Amino acid sequence: MGEEEALAFLEAGGLSIPYLPAGRAILRSVERQMAGHKFDPSLVIGVTALCRFGHPRVAVCSPLNNGLPFPTTFWLTCPSTARRAAAAESAGGVAALERLLEGSEETRAAWRAYNVLHQEIRRALLIGRPTAAMASEPKLGMGGIKMTERVHVKCLHLQAASRLALGFHPASDWLDGQLAIWSDCLAGGLLPEDCMVSETNFPSLNLSTLRA
Repeated sequence: MGEEEALAFLEAGGLSIPYLPAGRAILRSVERQMAGHKFDPSLVIGVTALCRFGHPRVAVCSPLNNGLPFPTTFWLTCPSTARRAAAAESAGGVAALERLLEGSEETRAAWRAYNVLHQEIRRALLIGRPTAAMASEPKLGMGGIKMTERVHVKCLHLQAASRLALGFHPASDWLDGQLAIWSDCLAGGLLPEDCMVSETNFPSLNLSTLRA
């Protein structure tokens, strides 16, 4: 197995989350996918949720950026899914998702638990870091949202990335339908080669199989 093929597992919140640690080829692929966007590739720890062409769809990011908290653990890199997320946001998707999650005590509780899980994931990524670094990690929800009684959704790109990386979301059905989460670049008008450099070849990463 090459440097890009050794799976690692992030243990947090009772989950074992598979990802491919970042090597040179992975970083080149993420840089190509994120070209033209404000993104620091030095934050990338690895990738997960590969598409059927073997391209990364989500980057796993460090919880610290130059020693400061960086609360976006899962960053959507798939250009096709990102396009659909942007279109849904422009059509009022963030507010619609907030209304859905506010709809019942059950969905509100599920949303709070999901954000607590993101805290636990960030703390797991900090294991082995200096104590000061762990102490600086605030108790914020996914993407740095404040944990309040009211549901607050930061953006749909983040929700899609978390849905793909973890395999679930409190609004999985809504995201799957609105963003066509499981569709690929061909459905989005892109070509597979738009996503990565040709010499990169990742193994299959089937989250449902790995969690079985």
